Amino acid sequence: MNEGQIKSLEKEQTAFMQSAETIRQDLYSKQRALQSELSKSDPDFGNAIVLQKEISDLEAQLDQKWIDHMIIMRKNNHPEIGQGCAAIGPMMGCCSPYPGACWQ
Repeated sequence: MNEGQIKSLEKEQTAFMQSAETIRQDLYSKQRALQSELSKSDPDFGNAIVLQKEISDLEAQLDQKWIDHMIIMRKNNHPEIGQGCAAIGPMMGCCSPYPGACWQ
């Protein structure tokens, strides 16, 4: 990638992170509240169910933002984004079927 493509990539990634920040903070807060509720000696299971539904909704929102981001990245000529090892080729890196071949 050339320098212009790198700057474009960084700009899009920063925009995604900023747009998802509130959702991530809300998600973390709800997860903590659920953990707290479930750790009580007499948890309110109704509250736990409500919290879990809110967590699931926030996770879905975050997932949708991620998909939107990936589509934007692909449209902006960054085809290597989101392909994992497919960008470097078969039988290379972490997609290799051979034991010990993963570079991660």
